[in-house]
Amino acid sequence: MASCSGVSGAFPEAEITFDRFHIMKLLQEALDRVRRQEAKTTEVLKKTRYLWLKNPRKLTPHQQAKLAHLSQHKLKTGRAYRTSLACKSSSTTRTDKQEKRFLSGGTSGLHAVVFSR
Repeated sequence: MASCSGVSGAFPEAEITFDRFHIMKLLQEALDRVRRQEAKTTEVLKKTRYLWLKNPRKLTPHQQAKLAHLSQHKLKTGRAYRTSLACKSSSTTRTDKQEKRFLSGGTSGLHAVVFSR
């Protein structure tokens, strides 16, 4: 993460922290970028933006069925969605060291999408 190394160079005593809100925001933005890119070539993803971004517990039965149908396709968006859900569900149980390791490469391709802005 380039900005972290820049801060460390300029402020060697600074402590880098990652707050949950901004991590989740980056994950949502990354998920939406993956969806938009894939939707250019995959018709089934058209008009599904809010389906992927909505809290899964607040999905209507119709939305749940649509998401289940989309899950049967081998979509990069589905993989990014599952990764973001995994981050959300486990971020409250990770230590700072585990979180830093996770953010520095444990998210496969999503890491590249989130931090390559």
